[in-house]
Amino acid sequence: MFVMTPFEHRNQDIFQAFNDFENRFFGGTAAVNACKTDIQENDQAYLLEAEMPGFSKDEIHLDVDGDYLTISAEHTTENNSEGDGENKNTYIRRERSYAAYKRSFNIANVDADHIEAAYDNGILKLTLPKWMVTTPAVRRIEIQ
Repeated sequence: MFVMTPFEHRNQDIFQAFNDFENRFFGGTAAVNACKTDIQENDQAYLLEAEMPGFSKDEIHLDVDGDYLTISAEHTTENNSEGDGENKNTYIRRERSYAAYKRSFNIANVDADHIEAAYDNGILKLTLPKWMVTTPAVRRIEIQ
């Protein structure tokens, strides 16, 4: 007996069904796995490292709005291959890709005016200095 099955339903693997659900829900695995972020803490600051492969420094934006730091990046590429000769409008291959990333962090206990950022080899590194709580100096007031 010959049964016609749509292409997307030929694989009945249960694990593939979960992968398909994840890809549809989150917009593909690239969106889920992109820009992994590590945050370390020391006495003076938080150190944030975000993997942002494929982005140039000019495509990455850091915005502070109140108590939130937002890291966003957008990248578009277009590769064109055109035929030779008289007919340059015939595509032999044409590919486009788009990647975007946006993530916000609460920086309520960070001195936002002194955040430092560096980007090297696909890694965004931020130094987020902590607010230093200063205790008022003890002093004696002389009576005149």
